[in-house]
Amino acid sequence: MDSQTKRPIGWLRLGCYFIVLVAVLLTVGVVWFHWDSRPTVRAIENIVTKEGPAVGSTKADVEAWLDARQILNHRRGLNDAGGYPAGLPPTQLCDLSGLEDAEGVVGKIPYEGGLLEFNGEIWIYFFFDKAGQMMKHVVHKWEYFL
Repeated sequence: MDSQTKRPIGWLRLGCYFIVLVAVLLTVGVVWFHWDSRPTVRAIENIVTKEGPAVGSTKADVEAWLDARQILNHRRGLNDAGGYPAGLPPTQLCDLSGLEDAEGVVGKIPYEGGLLEFNGEIWIYFFFDKAGQMMKHVVHKWEYFL
């Protein structure tokens, strides 16, 4: 009789282990899918480098490229906060660009961070010389907690 009472408990324990294993695998899958679908600075940098406007492009070319990808954008100068909450002050823009004075176009890609990371935005700064030719671009990540 003891062998019969122990047997159902063993199957019950095995069933509980199986349910826990399935729950863990589902959780890992959801977290992996969420993290894999978010834009990253590296991914955006690769896209801009491979497909983006080339050095020497005009502001209109850059704006058209951003608009075609439905990326929010606007023109700005180094002394202009641009109306975006993450608009960098002139000193930080000079540090990013390596320039003392330049105008630019800024693109903003918002994303949701999820459970383990803050929400944020990835910013693409395009810098131009005085003749209106693009000199370089910089991709910058900004995180915030809401």
